[in-house]
Amino acid sequence: MASGGSQPSKTTQVSQVRLPGWVNTAGKENYRLAKRVAEKPLKQWEGDRIADPSQMTLQGYGLLEKNLGSLDPYFDKAGKAYDASSAMYNKGAGVLDQANPLYGRANAEFAKASGMVDAAKPLYGEAADIYRSTAGPLDISPYLNPYTGEVEQRSIANANTALTQQLAQQKADAAKANVFGGSRFGVQQGVTASEGARGIGDLTAALRKAGIDYATTTGLQDRAGIRDSAAGLLGTASGRLGAAGTYGNVGTGYLNTAAGMRDTAAGYGSLAGGLGATGQGYLSTAGAKGAQNATDVASFLGAGAQQEGQKQKEINSLIDLFNERRNYPVEQLNIRLAALGMTPYGKTETSTKTGTSEQPGPDWATLGLGALKTIPAFWAMSDKSMKTDIEKLTDGPIPLYAYRYKSDPKSYPKVIGPMAQDVEKVVPSAVKKVRGKRVVNISNLLEVLS
Repeated sequence: MASGGSQPSKTTQVSQVRLPGWVNTAGKENYRLAKRVAEKPLKQWEGDRIADPSQMTLQGYGLLEKNLGSLDPYFDKAGKAYDASSAMYNKGAGVLDQANPLYGRANAEFAKASGMVDAAKPLYGEAADIYRSTAGPLDISPYLNPYTGEVEQRSIANANTALTQQLAQQKADAAKANVFGGSRFGVQQGVTASEGARGIGDLTAALRKAGIDYATTTGLQDRAGIRDSAAGLLGTASGRLGAAGTYGNVGTGYLNTAAGMRDTAAGYGSLAGGLGATGQGYLSTAGAKGAQNATDVASFLGAGAQQEGQKQKEINSLIDLFNERRNYPVEQLNIRLAALGMTPYGKTETSTKTGTSEQPGPDWATLGLGALKTIPAFWAMSDKSMKTDIEKLTDGPIPLYAYRYKSDPKSYPKVIGPMAQDVEKVVPSAVKKVRGKRVVNISNLLEVLS
């Protein structure tokens, strides 16, 4: 260990510490007491150290074991309900997949119907125009035979020629009969001429009537033909509208079929929703029962823990009382040791030093440990928190310090020794706590360091 001053190359030092007689006496008394304490046989606590599980705790464990698997039927039913619900949704989706194309087909049929209606509309306009063209008075002039006048003139000429011939014949006959120029001849000539003129008039009227009748009949037939063409246009338009209705009916059929499929899919969806709600109901029931079971178990275990805690406190109290009685002699010994360690007293030190070079300073390590070896006490109060005016004297694994106890007056001389915290790091077995303060087993420490 390092000393307090310059070290010679070779030093011989002999130190002797003389303690007061009363210290030696007290040390011997402490040793005898410690020996009696150490010779006592080991006496251990023979009662329970840990409280047994209470009846409430056992009931809680029993209930917990009983409840294991009790919720499985609810979860199984919920799983089956969800599986069935999924199957219903799949069926509904399949039906919708079949229904969706029908809307496209319906739209195609409606487009055809719309095209037929569009195609029929102009036919009605054309038919209306045709009917309007035949609604006025019948003009037969285009249908009159352009040769009717010429035929009439020739017929009149032929009739006049025949009348002239007839008159001439009558005149010749009268001459033969020698009645020419008489009143009878005149009457006959007048009647013949009158009848001839009437015949020519009738012929002319007949010819004109026949022309008019022909023109009228032909005009009416032509007008009827034109109206028939208008009726044909109306029939074509009506046919196209009928086709449009057919297309519309087909499209409506597709829509109705698709709507029915959607209703079917909605029914499957409703069934799936009901099954899902049933599954959720089973899960809710399982959750409620599980929560109730957990509450019951927690209640039993909580009450049991309180009972066990109270029982453990009683056991600990008995163990503490046993330890207090068993450790009482040790505590008494420690009080005496602590009192002796904290009591200042004078001591005599005699040192003989031989040096081959310069004069060395005091070897505090040798002095300190040598002084400790002369103390017959087993335990010494050495907690750093109890010391003041601390001055480090040596280095090493267990440094030595000069210090006073906080309870000592400033006039008291300093004491040399280690700190319990340093000793604890190197020799943990030499340190223990007494009433929260560390004390050092000096004998054990010196045996380890020797």
